[in-house]
Amino acid sequence: MDSHIAKMSSLLDLGEDDVRVVGVYGMPGIGKTTIARAIYDELVCQFDHYCFLENVKEGFKHNGAIHMQEELLSRIFEKSVRSLGTLSRGSKMIMDRLSKKKVLLVLDDVENFNQIEELLGKQHSFGSGSRIIVTTRDIQSLSGVNERYSPMFLSDGEALELFLQYAFRTNQPTREYDPLSRRAVEYAQGLPLALKVLGASLDGKSIREWEDELEKIKEIPHKEILGVLRTSFDGLDPSQQEIFLDIACFFRGMDEGYVIKILENCGFYPHSGLQVLRDRALLTISYGNRLEMHDLIQDMGWQIVRQQSIKEPGKRSRLWTYEDVDRVLAQNTATEAVEGIMLDLSKSKDVDIDAEAFVRMTNLRLLLIGYNHYIDFNAKDFPLELLHQPRDECKQHVSGVVKFLSRDLRYLMWHGCPLKSLPSNFGPKNLVDLDMRFSHIEQLWEGIKPFKKLKFINLSHSHYLTTTPDFTEATNVETLVLDGCSSLLDVNSSISALKNLVFLCLRGCKELENLPSSIFLKSLKILDLSGCSSLVKFPEISGIMEDLSEIFLNETAIEELPSSIERLQGLVLLHLRNCRSLVRLPDNICNLVRLKDLTLSGCSKLYHLPENLGNLESLMYLEVEGSGIRELPFSILCLKRLKALSCDGCKEMTMPFSSWSSSIEEYNCRYSGLLHLDLSDSNLWELSDGIAHLSSLKTLELRRTNLESLPATMNQLRRLTRLELEACKRLKSIPELPSSINYIDAHDCRALETVAKPNTRCSMNLCFIFSNCLQLVQTNLFREIVETHSHHQGDYRLLLSFNMSLPGSEIPDWFNFQCRGSSFTVQLPPNWFDNKFLGFAICAVGDIKGSQNEASDLSALCHCSLKGNHGQYSFSSTLLDWGFTTDRILKSDHMFMAYVPWS
Repeated sequence: MDSHIAKMSSLLDLGEDDVRVVGVYGMPGIGKTTIARAIYDELVCQFDHYCFLENVKEGFKHNGAIHMQEELLSRIFEKSVRSLGTLSRGSKMIMDRLSKKKVLLVLDDVENFNQIEELLGKQHSFGSGSRIIVTTRDIQSLSGVNERYSPMFLSDGEALELFLQYAFRTNQPTREYDPLSRRAVEYAQGLPLALKVLGASLDGKSIREWEDELEKIKEIPHKEILGVLRTSFDGLDPSQQEIFLDIACFFRGMDEGYVIKILENCGFYPHSGLQVLRDRALLTISYGNRLEMHDLIQDMGWQIVRQQSIKEPGKRSRLWTYEDVDRVLAQNTATEAVEGIMLDLSKSKDVDIDAEAFVRMTNLRLLLIGYNHYIDFNAKDFPLELLHQPRDECKQHVSGVVKFLSRDLRYLMWHGCPLKSLPSNFGPKNLVDLDMRFSHIEQLWEGIKPFKKLKFINLSHSHYLTTTPDFTEATNVETLVLDGCSSLLDVNSSISALKNLVFLCLRGCKELENLPSSIFLKSLKILDLSGCSSLVKFPEISGIMEDLSEIFLNETAIEELPSSIERLQGLVLLHLRNCRSLVRLPDNICNLVRLKDLTLSGCSKLYHLPENLGNLESLMYLEVEGSGIRELPFSILCLKRLKALSCDGCKEMTMPFSSWSSSIEEYNCRYSGLLHLDLSDSNLWELSDGIAHLSSLKTLELRRTNLESLPATMNQLRRLTRLELEACKRLKSIPELPSSINYIDAHDCRALETVAKPNTRCSMNLCFIFSNCLQLVQTNLFREIVETHSHHQGDYRLLLSFNMSLPGSEIPDWFNFQCRGSSFTVQLPPNWFDNKFLGFAICAVGDIKGSQNEASDLSALCHCSLKGNHGQYSFSSTLLDWGFTTDRILKSDHMFMAYVPWS
């Protein structure tokens, strides 16, 4: 409580002479009244007049505004004030008699801002230094206040302390009560009201009674606690109450946007309704836009629904527990009262369903049987990996034939549905979402169905589905997911009726051989055909398409793309990963001026890229790793926006820039925007001087290639900062590199003999790795770089750090202080610390031959502590950090050196 009083005192700011109003808001039971009473009792003696007016909302409800104003004035003046007749007379009395008085006033449990105005008038006519505290459950009631305070839930320690105060008033706790006390605190979830009520109810009771009570409240929440919480629910309008109950029973933890879509289609008003629930602290929006509420608030919602029919769940509006759902579906006890069913299969046993169970549920609007109810499949950033969730833990058994499903259904989610087809008379006009992943559906529906509001269909991994239904009357479908429908043979030509289709996923439809040209709908934005391994021919595109931005053709049997591909003028992303039959790309693919991401990795029969590749003026990412590409066209230099080019594993690529020098006159391409180039694991024997044309290059990866040397023109790459040479086992020398270089990884370059000293003029942080370079004997390289920095500090950028590793068994003799062991102490010379001192050079030799660390990064760290007359200073320096989990093995003893500047 002390922290609350301190916070309130700060907000009240008693040192100022103004009239200040502070609001305290939060959910019922959070302690608003207790906090207001505590600060009131502490401050009351400092004021001329004062009043703590309790239960304002209830007073207005039962007695009216005038009576409440009379009660307020009676307490302030300490004598009866009655028969005011009008609110204006009371306001005038406040102005006449209190305008020069210092008043402390608490209005407890205010329902809305109007109640404050009716009590005090539109102008708060109190004297200088007056303070008004308002407590409320609804933040909207605090419009116009000076400050607001929302108490937090108690921490575990605070909660336990408060609980013990009430639970052990008549006896002392013993250790036997400790685990039970923790259970009680966990149940209360930091809510002061629950801790007090529950503690008081357990006071003086035996261990056995505690156990019974704590077990009982799991099923039957405490009446007094729920009674307080329910008052907030009772203040909601009917639509807001329905929204609250839907969230408490079905949607807690789900994405806000997804829930809004559901609630909108159910005829509610979720935008304003959710805001009211938030304002009244019945609901919060957590990180990631998830709807959350306190456990006891949810318990209250559950209890409201259970009270609709204590013994017969089939007469309740909502069913969400396995026991209730199983009873209603297996025993056919449902009634027209049921509006929603949710069953989480991941937490359920096998489900038995009587086919007749749905007949009486004529008002059923939500049927949610499945997994991952919290996912918004329509979200723009929805990860497709979540569509692959094969489940077989829970078996569903239907006795009889399901002949009826409610025509009022708005959302149908039935994962693993055992039906072979939806009922022939199924036709809910308001159905929006149909999600039947992993179903046994062979044909979704027969004939034409009037699904005008249907926007989302997901039949992924319905392995018995052979054809898509007739979409003629389902013209508003925006998302169609048929991922993993391994028996799907064709797509109904009526797909052309889906004028609003945005996302079409046919990934993993392995039997699908042909697609109709009508699949290219004007509205389509994303087309995923990855894994359609029988798809040999890509359909012709008949008209210009500006909205289709992403196409995935990974692992298809496509041999070539049609020349009509150029009509996809809005295409931004084209992935053809592991299309092992692809032999060519049409030249006019380079007319796709918006294309940013082109992936051709694993296309082993693709040997050439179009010569006019440079026309792809928007291209930023080009991946050809593991493909058959032999040489890169010179026009690549015209790609001013190209950021990353990956040729990793191109075994046919021997000298990728060999023709560039002779082509310089043919193309007007003297500048490249390429930042990252990966030629690792290719059959690269020589690197052409033409690499100098990649003038913007920052990262060059040449790992595990056959290079014996690097061209001298490397020093013309003025922006190169990172050079990856790991396991280039033929490489003998590294030439002079540009001054921008700050990272070299030459681990396991076993033939490396010489490294030209880099001009580190513009470098700030350096890391050079020469581990396992057994022929390299340049132990002075580290010293030369540090000394160069020291002699020219005024002309150089500040060298923040430098570490280097290389084979070696002895510390170089130019290190002033040397010893054996993991630590040592040295006496620094007098006056060592002057304005010429720049930093420390550190070296360690590790006897770690053959060591390997598979669990975490292999690293070496040095801790230094300096002690002097003016105190102590410590720092740490990394001597080795490969930066990632690695299986590298050191072949000999190694030296690890670091430079740490004093700055």
